[in-house]
Amino acid sequence: MDANFKCLCKGGRIVDVSVTHLNANEYTDFNKFKYNIGYHAVEISKLHNKLFRMLLKELYDGFSNQSLELIPIKEISVNNIKEAIEFMNERKLIGKISVKMDSDVLTPLLENNNQDYNCLKPDYKINHESLGKTVLVTGQTGLILEILKWISKCSTSVDTIIILSKSKKRWEIEKLINGSENNIKYIFKSCDIGEYESISQSIKEIYLENKDIGQVESIFHFAFQYVNHEPLEVSKNDLYASLSAKSFGAMNLHNLSLENQWDLKQFILASSVTAIFGSPIQVGYTSSNYFLDALARHRRSLGLPAISTFWGLFETAGFISKQRSIARFIENLGFSPITVNLLLGSLDLFIQNQEISNSLSVNIFNDSIDSYANKPANSKIDFISNAIQSKNKQLSGEDSGAIQKVIDKISELLTIEASKINHD
Repeated sequence: MDANFKCLCKGGRIVDVSVTHLNANEYTDFNKFKYNIGYHAVEISKLHNKLFRMLLKELYDGFSNQSLELIPIKEISVNNIKEAIEFMNERKLIGKISVKMDSDVLTPLLENNNQDYNCLKPDYKINHESLGKTVLVTGQTGLILEILKWISKCSTSVDTIIILSKSKKRWEIEKLINGSENNIKYIFKSCDIGEYESISQSIKEIYLENKDIGQVESIFHFAFQYVNHEPLEVSKNDLYASLSAKSFGAMNLHNLSLENQWDLKQFILASSVTAIFGSPIQVGYTSSNYFLDALARHRRSLGLPAISTFWGLFETAGFISKQRSIARFIENLGFSPITVNLLLGSLDLFIQNQEISNSLSVNIFNDSIDSYANKPANSKIDFISNAIQSKNKQLSGEDSGAIQKVIDKISELLTIEASKINHD
């Protein structure tokens, strides 16, 4: 029923003749009746007999002379099932979408299912010295959820995971905890990571209630609040919302680790490629990522562990993977989607090689990145763009050489000067 309300424009009306849309197991709220939207439940059998007969006669006549308009049906190939789903999300069609089974998609899936596609060694485990026994993470959806699954499945040293989030426990975390087959103790706590008193008090409560757990040895800070506004429309509240979870949260975790004298093995900060290129419609989010990069450098200057990772676009995980407009924006910057396996494999390498750098990026670049060759941000990925430029120049040179050879051959056959031949 919610979807029907979303289809209406201002002043729209729903006339429900089925009286089954709303039932004892479904709820609605007054928020759906904004903009003068109305809902009318009509029981046809209770209508006046004269009106009822008139409606039935119109239907009968319509069936008899075939004057009723058919429901529009859009047919889409089974190979383009994603297109069908995206078309439904656009809400442009009042009718039906039919998926045409014009090719066999089941047999290849069944055949592939019998093959061994292990991306990791069967006995792969995270180095037992990498994370320690107690891990603290912030956030509970997107990339951090995949990391939690990875730690739960592949770590032999971790026995406690503390999950801090401003929102209530989500079903994904519940499913992870309930389906876990290891002896890891999961502790979830709702608190405002951007407020030092809130996060400090939460940690104290956790240790009072769980006296058997050790000190935190690894921190994964992936909490964020996404706010999207044009530059001139950004308010103080928008900036605070963006900075609170990422920037303030990271600084609070840094100060908390010093106050409690945690001997950290890892301090992982989830930054973004917006820290390289910036984004005019993500002012707060971009500045937060700049801050994470600076905090990582600051911690390294103090001799403390820190890694700030510039993540880009993921195929099936993360907030951006569900926001097609933002995903296209990042692709146009020069970044192609990467897999979760690449995320986890890269993270494992980062953890084992912290001495390399405090700021790292794992992305697959496309040729769009060449457009940033003359911009200041290009200095951070100079080796990538230079390689692309060299490749393009090489291809361009090969193309021109081939064209010139053809022109010379035509000139020789026609006994005409090459300069007089129209290349078009």
